[in-house]
Amino acid sequence: MPVRVFESGAILLYLAEKFGAFLPTTMPARAECLSWLFWQMGSAPYLGGGFGHFYAYAPSKIEYAIDRFAMEVKRQLDVLDRRLAESPYLAGPDYTVADIAVWPWYGALVEGPALRGRRIPAGAGLQPRGRMGRAHRRPTGRTARAHGQPHFGPAGEPAARTPRRRRLRHPHAGQAGAAGPKPAAHRTTRASTMITLYDCATAPSPRRARILLAEKGVAHETVPVDLRSGEQLGAAYRQVNPQCTVPALRTDEGLVLTDNAAITAWLEARFPEPALLGTTPAEKAEIASWNWRVEFEGLLAIAEALRNSSPAMAHRALPGAVDYEQIPELAARGVARARQFFATLNERLAGRGFVATGRFSVADITAVVAVDFARVIKVKAGDEHPHLQRWRAAMALRPSMGL
Repeated sequence: MPVRVFESGAILLYLAEKFGAFLPTTMPARAECLSWLFWQMGSAPYLGGGFGHFYAYAPSKIEYAIDRFAMEVKRQLDVLDRRLAESPYLAGPDYTVADIAVWPWYGALVEGPALRGRRIPAGAGLQPRGRMGRAHRRPTGRTARAHGQPHFGPAGEPAARTPRRRRLRHPHAGQAGAAGPKPAAHRTTRASTMITLYDCATAPSPRRARILLAEKGVAHETVPVDLRSGEQLGAAYRQVNPQCTVPALRTDEGLVLTDNAAITAWLEARFPEPALLGTTPAEKAEIASWNWRVEFEGLLAIAEALRNSSPAMAHRALPGAVDYEQIPELAARGVARARQFFATLNERLAGRGFVATGRFSVADITAVVAVDFARVIKVKAGDEHPHLQRWRAAMALRPSMGL
């Protein structure tokens, strides 16, 4: 007698039971498998009908909807990444219907199938994470690809995983009664050196360093520094960076770099591929020039507007160890400068895929951070910036831009 089965999760379960394959027969492995199978059934609509619809198919772009569903999918990807960091497959050591169900949705973010001919973009922080490629690479009836294969970045190239974090420790940590976990290394595609990034997830300057590290594929630890609570001014962080600014990067040799210029120079010299500062004298000059312009005309203008107007930054008009009073007139000037920067960048990007030279560089990293940071002063790309909008959408395809 024919059996009617509808809905993909039920079909997978029916076939697995009928043919005795890809479904554990004992507890708790079976429960784990079914949990992840049903997790996919409940989660995937946020990716397809939510983010996918509003990004690719909706007749009008609704920024709130795109950002809202992108952030939810980012959370789901993090759930998968955490699970796959501890298990070869979703349900445990064996390939199951859970992997078969999850791959076409979330693995697609790694391999890049199309939404109207385009890879699903980073959106508002959305980026491919984890080892989803393992399930897709499993040949039917053969051995699955080995555990620990690299993560996938742009154009199928390996990209670094999100680093593990440890807390900022007091300078006397390690003495009796002192608390704080030991640093824990993680595996990435390039583990020749272990460095430590002192980071703040909400600030633009450390984001530049995060993106650069991801593009270079460099393994590192992360120590979060809470700028909102003033942790950068405390005794523990002053031992790391007396200038009280973030980011700071400590190399495996003990060298501490306290600004993005030094961090970029060191990483480019230590890890020359991919070259993000140029390879020829002409490229190096062009990238350096545009990177400086983006910093001066963009980032500094936005910071000028924010730090001289925000009540939360009273007496903190400039970053660093010394307090400075706000000058309200500078806030208005900063907004005007930021708007002019958007116009300048839009003009520069007409007919161009990148800010400087004919390929991705540190100038693009700095410009992405500046454009995104401008939202805090309510300046963003509009219809009058078509070239800027096109470029930013293209940049969103790079997994590092979700950091």
